[in-house]
Amino acid sequence: MKKVFQTKFGIDGNCTQACIASFLEIDINRLPEKFTPNLWFKELNESLIKFDSYAVMLDAAYGTPKDAYVMAGGKSLRGFGHYVIMKNDKLIHDPFPNGTGLFGKIEDYLLIVPLMPFPVRTERLFYEMSLELEEISRRIKKDHPKYSQKLMSIAVNMDCLTDVSVLKSLSEFELDKDMRSLVDEFIKNWKKVDEKRFVTLEGK
Repeated sequence: MKKVFQTKFGIDGNCTQACIASFLEIDINRLPEKFTPNLWFKELNESLIKFDSYAVMLDAAYGTPKDAYVMAGGKSLRGFGHYVIMKNDKLIHDPFPNGTGLFGKIEDYLLIVPLMPFPVRTERLFYEMSLELEEISRRIKKDHPKYSQKLMSIAVNMDCLTDVSVLKSLSEFELDKDMRSLVDEFIKNWKKVDEKRFVTLEGK
């Protein structure tokens, strides 16, 4: 964790952004400057998607999360809502310069957690692309039944789609303009997904 301090103060302070930037070890300016009061949690999670993370809020009445860095929310000595970073009830970082933590009871906790591990994300993409190929195959077989056998071969060899001959057979189908465009886009996207998948599996 890299400690990041807030740059705005008072009712429009950005202590929340500073805490999240600390967790993610990013520049605070990469997060929204402000959130809409009644929509702030939704907007927060939307902003975290690009960092492959999301926020989980826990009511402090149910206890303190153990052995984890968490954002604790409550009131500051200045009377404003405030977030700090804690672990096992110990203050780790107050984003307010020279801050001493919260004043009074903790009201809630925020945990910043990853959406899912990178290998799982790439396997999910692989699965989604497989479903897309099934739909493309169904449409091609309907309008161009002569390619049924080749499509069956491609489906059997899904793990080998980066093989030049397999991709070539798919790219050489004589299709109408719209279907040709769809297939070409699929091939382009598949190469990107399979490249990520290969690197991920090799790096395990």
